[in-house]
Amino acid sequence: SGEQRVHEGEIPRIGGVLIFITLILFSFLTSDPSLSQSLNLILLSVLPMIVVTVKEDLFHNVGFKTRLVALIISSFLLLILVVESFPVVNHIPLISNLFDDPLFSFCFFMLCLVALANGCNFIDGMNGLFGFYMLGCLMSCLQLTYIVDDLFMAQYILAYVIPIILFLLFNFPLGKIFMGDSGAYLMALLTGVWAIIFFSIHDSISSWNAALIFFYPIMEVTYSIIRK
Repeated sequence: SGEQRVHEGEIPRIGGVLIFITLILFSFLTSDPSLSQSLNLILLSVLPMIVVTVKEDLFHNVGFKTRLVALIISSFLLLILVVESFPVVNHIPLISNLFDDPLFSFCFFMLCLVALANGCNFIDGMNGLFGFYMLGCLMSCLQLTYIVDDLFMAQYILAYVIPIILFLLFNFPLGKIFMGDSGAYLMALLTGVWAIIFFSIHDSISSWNAALIFFYPIMEVTYSIIRK
């Protein structure tokens, strides 16, 4: 009944659940123990967010503050358990020096993950919009792994691409399912933490590429904050 609705009827928001289950299966089936262990840590870190947002997607009775707290907890766990170091941020007068402080870097990148997740959630709701954006985002990340010949980091992207393509088969053009909060937050955190790890490892590639890849959802959340 909301003014922003563009679809008739109630469309299930179960895309995130399906992707989460697919990634669990992939972590058990992959023959690379390092990839499996790392992916398990990532899925364990996002579990608080998944539990809360799945409840919201199914029953629509979880407040924004509760979802935000769960998102912050998952972002915190990802940075603690998965990320070993942070990217170098250069060419910003005065601000670049602040990244020498580990606490500032930690808080900055956690804020980036939270902002990215909310921005991705804003663009879920129109057939194909979020799915095709995320597919383009992942293809850009895959191109970066090709440039530096990093097969290990490419495996993560391929693991994320397959469920996105499967989701699009049901989401576009008929709109049979949506990502929901769980799916939008999940894919944002997965790609966001991937970018943090990738650019911390390959400092020869400017970390500003991440700003270009995630420009759309970041602008969405920025515009929403300014409007409200």
